[in-house]
Amino acid sequence: MIDLKPTVYSALKNDPTLTNLVAGRVVFYNLPDKPAFPCITYYEQTNAPALRGDDREMTSESVMVIDVWSKGNTTAISQAVDNVMSGLHFVREFAGDLYENDTGVYHKSMRYRHKTVRR
Repeated sequence: MIDLKPTVYSALKNDPTLTNLVAGRVVFYNLPDKPAFPCITYYEQTNAPALRGDDREMTSESVMVIDVWSKGNTTAISQAVDNVMSGLHFVREFAGDLYENDTGVYHKSMRYRHKTVRR
């Protein structure tokens, strides 16, 4: 299996624009119990071999979900995330706006696909 989670985390955490916008709040999978906003969560939705050869995985296709959480507008953060993911050669498949009525938090969910070739 080709694991891109560390690469995605590092890119999101170390991007200067995102650092300015979310102050380094990039979290794997779930929001903390008492989150500080704005913040980003990410997780791998799927990871499947796309091609096998010589008894090993030659290519892998991964889908990552990146969520932006904010008490205000998510546009600037979402655009910065999209720039980072595009720079990693991920292709955005989906982006949608949500609003969490119980917490008053705006939530942008984005899904990205990447095919990795093992060299």
